[in-house]
Amino acid sequence: MNQASSSSSVQAETLDATITYLEGLPTGVDTESAVSSVSAWMGTIKADGRPELQGVENELKTLLGLLTASKLDGPAIGNVMIRLGDLTRQTTSLAEGPIATRLTKLAEWLTKAGKAMQPVS
Repeated sequence: MNQASSSSSVQAETLDATITYLEGLPTGVDTESAVSSVSAWMGTIKADGRPELQGVENELKTLLGLLTASKLDGPAIGNVMIRLGDLTRQTTSLAEGPIATRLTKLAEWLTKAGKAMQPVS
């Protein structure tokens, strides 16, 4: 398998794992799993090295900080997830085929999970 195919396969696996993870929300997710998922995404984006993904990387750093804080702030975490959903939706144009489809699904789940963490008004 060449490096491009290997990278695409890793991206697909990471996307699938994250979507499956988000589909389990809000039934209960431990912070350690969330930190692991965010860290995996940060590594994938950093390895990709695309400047157009800097916004996503910055929001992931913010999310990681919120997840590792001494007290979790659900609405703040939800806001970051909504922003990540928007940014992820914007990145679908950078991908092709099944990766673009997975990114669209990921964007939907990030937004849905983020909204679920907002206070009911």
